[in-house]
Amino acid sequence: MFQNVVFLDSYPLIHKDEKNPQLSLQREWDILEDENTIGRDVVKDNNQNIYVVGNMLNDSTNAYDVVVYKYNSSGQVLWNVSWGGMLDDYAYALDINRSSTTIYVVGRTASYGINESNDIFMLSYDASGILKRNITWGGDAWDAGIDIKCTADFIYVIGYSDSFSSSQDIVVLKYNKSYSLVWNYTFGTSESDIGYGITVDEADNVLLTGKTTSSGNVDAIVMKLNGGGAQLWNTTWGGSNSDEGRSVVLDASGGIFILGNTRSFGNGSTDFALLKFNSTGGLQWQRMWGGTDIDTAYVLVYDSLFDLFLIGYTESYGTAGKDTCIVKYTSSGDYQWYKTRTDTSEDVAYGGYLDSNDDLYITGESGNQLFVTKFNPLPDAFTLVHNTTTPDSDGSFTVSWSESLGAVNYSLFQSQVPITTINYSITKIVEGNTNKTVSFNNLEEGLYYYIAVAYNEYGNITSNVVNVTVLYPPGEFYLFSDADNPDWDGIVNFTWSIAQGADRYELYINDSLHKDNITETAYTVSNLDTNDYKVYVIAINDAGQRDSLLTVVSGTFEITLKEMKEFVVWEIDQLIKEIQSSSDEDWRNPINNRKLTMNNKINELKEFISSNDFEDAYNKLLHDIKPKLTGLKTDEYENLWGNGVFNNPWVISSDLNEEFRLNCNQILTHIAILIGVV
Repeated sequence: MFQNVVFLDSYPLIHKDEKNPQLSLQREWDILEDENTIGRDVVKDNNQNIYVVGNMLNDSTNAYDVVVYKYNSSGQVLWNVSWGGMLDDYAYALDINRSSTTIYVVGRTASYGINESNDIFMLSYDASGILKRNITWGGDAWDAGIDIKCTADFIYVIGYSDSFSSSQDIVVLKYNKSYSLVWNYTFGTSESDIGYGITVDEADNVLLTGKTTSSGNVDAIVMKLNGGGAQLWNTTWGGSNSDEGRSVVLDASGGIFILGNTRSFGNGSTDFALLKFNSTGGLQWQRMWGGTDIDTAYVLVYDSLFDLFLIGYTESYGTAGKDTCIVKYTSSGDYQWYKTRTDTSEDVAYGGYLDSNDDLYITGESGNQLFVTKFNPLPDAFTLVHNTTTPDSDGSFTVSWSESLGAVNYSLFQSQVPITTINYSITKIVEGNTNKTVSFNNLEEGLYYYIAVAYNEYGNITSNVVNVTVLYPPGEFYLFSDADNPDWDGIVNFTWSIAQGADRYELYINDSLHKDNITETAYTVSNLDTNDYKVYVIAINDAGQRDSLLTVVSGTFEITLKEMKEFVVWEIDQLIKEIQSSSDEDWRNPINNRKLTMNNKINELKEFISSNDFEDAYNKLLHDIKPKLTGLKTDEYENLWGNGVFNNPWVISSDLNEEFRLNCNQILTHIAILIGVV
């Protein structure tokens, strides 16, 4: 059942709790670019190349320029290009037209805006980093593009505009592949309204999110436009404080998922807000995540199973102020885990992308440097259980576990001490398991701990630890008394042999409990009247109980011959077991001959008992067996016969001599009882 295992490494367990259960991401590589850079968004093309857009400080102008990096799948820079003028120009998002490999970047430009105001810009690059086109849109006030989405035929931009009304309005721009503006749509109140996230469904309908302000109250907004730019519906979500939508994705059935931030709900000053709406804008559920400090979300992505990854930063659970944070939920809204990209400096993730292999890429700012990090998907969190009671009373049970999404196979480990690390000290029960079940049969008594490990090509993840206590019900035992036949004084001393595994005993008289919680193997009953009494003892532990094998009837206290013979034979069998298990070093040479001869003598003793030759049995044990085992010529009361010493006993261990002396005396006493019964 048990196997020896060679470990390549030891690794600590990550225990599941409310905020930080098992992590199913493993960092593959991490890149830091030059100082005074920041990453804003990331995307991957069909050729496994990664594009990151952000901003960098231009030393010659002391203003920020747009910067685009291209990396191969190993994280090596293939090229980088910048764009900008004498003033600040900021990029916020990029996307790729997969049919043409054209890369589109959106943001705001002061260098090329009207009257040096900020206008929305859109840049397009080919796969070699050559700038194909740049266009701007806006007026003489502040306009900014925040997100961009490409289809095969169109490019959609969302942001905000100050130029064409008295306050900031949400603006959506639709361009064709020739960079011609197809339409623009604005939405706003008399106060600030900003669009942050955009996506497009298969019918060319536009879904967007952001924030809208009314009478000073800021709420998240979700809106749907048709392909012609006409609003189909909008809905808001929020409370008494500021709330916003930041990112939007769609599932295959038209469900709308919004990631945003809330000050109205949750635990802290700002928390992540994950919302699901149906295709007509009806809210289906909402989830908040965060602690007592500021936790801010920026982008929502999903994997091949449509599990949701919320990307931003946390101050509640970080180690350096702001820490990049990834939070995972299922599409049903079930929380899975969170992970921080802990660094020595503060770091914030603004962009993320999940590819078809479920590799996750994030970008942002660490200290004052742009970072890009690639994570591989480890197997997902899973739960280990067993199907037995506490304690288990027969050593047979099953350990099983839930599926770990992304796992190829599993191993199960066992230990009899608490498991804190998987290393050489614990036993691998099975490896390569795929049915998520392991059965055990007839384990010895003890406390067993179990943990499972799920594996895939990227690594492994551990389950929770479960434990099983195996405790068998008490073993067989015999009850005796010193009652006369009949008893004359009503005072009877009851004794019994030890019931293996018993914690306590109960004594019953005529089927009624007389005394409970007895921890010794003796008890005295007084003041019995003239009557017949049925007396028995029950041995008890947490696994169950067992009745004494010998029932004694008080008054005449008759012990049946059959029961007494069975008990004496049982005692002789125990003596045989002790002889067989004794060390050869404890016996005088020739060892094998003496052990074999002694077994033959004891078997002859059993034959005397079976044929009711109790006096022969007594003499055999007293004069032949006991002297050779103990070196003594004494009876059960230690009365000497002969000179009291047997020279050259077969057993030469003084400890074993003493153990055999006690056992032989007990058996002699009980054979004497049999002689008296007959």
